[in-house]
Amino acid sequence: MISINLTLLVQMGVFLAVLVILNRLLFQPILATFDERTRRVEDAKTQARALEAETAKQVAAYQGQLEEARTEGERLRESMRKMALAENERLVRQTREETGDTLGELRERIAREYREASATLKAEAQELAREVAVQVLGRPVQ
Repeated sequence: MISINLTLLVQMGVFLAVLVILNRLLFQPILATFDERTRRVEDAKTQARALEAETAKQVAAYQGQLEEARTEGERLRESMRKMALAENERLVRQTREETGDTLGELRERIAREYREASATLKAEAQELAREVAVQVLGRPVQ
């Protein structure tokens, strides 16, 4: 049979005293450190999730702004293209008008010079015919 004596009681007392001392000096600080580290990790995870959500919002906003900028750029480009086409058409029309005016003026000048040259040639031909007749006939012709 097992007998309980004073040594066993003293050993149990020492064990309990060491357990209390170790609990206060070692186990509780270690557990507090573990709890603090766990809390910090959870806080960091929460903060990371919040930052990810904020980043996703900013990316979506930037993509929206980028799409708006692209749309605006396309609109401006189309507007400038239409303006350039209109200006081109205006210049072509103006050039055609100027060319038409110049061509008309040239035609009128050529016709006028033709009439003048024709009249001059008729007068010279009559004069030449009269001179030839005078020389052939040997007398003045009227």
